[in-house]
Amino acid sequence: MKWSARFAVALAAFAAILTAPATGSAHDSCRVGCFRQTRHCIADQARAALFACKLDCAGGSLRGLPGCVQGCIVTFRADRSTCREQHTSCADLCDGSQQDPAYDPECVGACGTDLAACGRSVADEGRQCMTGCVDFPGQLAIECLYGCADTAKADALACGTDFRGCIDGCSTAATTLP
Repeated sequence: MKWSARFAVALAAFAAILTAPATGSAHDSCRVGCFRQTRHCIADQARAALFACKLDCAGGSLRGLPGCVQGCIVTFRADRSTCREQHTSCADLCDGSQQDPAYDPECVGACGTDLAACGRSVADEGRQCMTGCVDFPGQLAIECLYGCADTAKADALACGTDFRGCIDGCSTAATTLP
């Protein structure tokens, strides 16, 4: 099969997945919330910090620029790894609560929906914050970008804490997930 034919088949399969009716299960809602939170973590927080770091590097010496940018990339990769670890933890909460009959699946799904909404709000506020940094000159703009990234991380952490509390509240028994 030629490359273009394989691409067409893959594209058709992807389109079928996108247009398929959603099952709407509570478990899916929970995992979607985790996925969206992870996407916002990487796209809006880690990349904002990477951008600020690279701008900061540009303000330094040309001789130190490659090493500085490399340091930014190393930090970005660590931030991205942290985002992925948080996703695994979040997904484990969804899976564990779905497998435990003491948890109300509709409540768990609502927690995931709330997590996605919280992540979207953090991302929107972060973008607005970064847009506002344009109004500052030079180094103040870079400090503003770092501040936006730090605020977004703290707000996202609060979303995660709220999510865990929500999941714990879905238990009809006295036990909670580890």
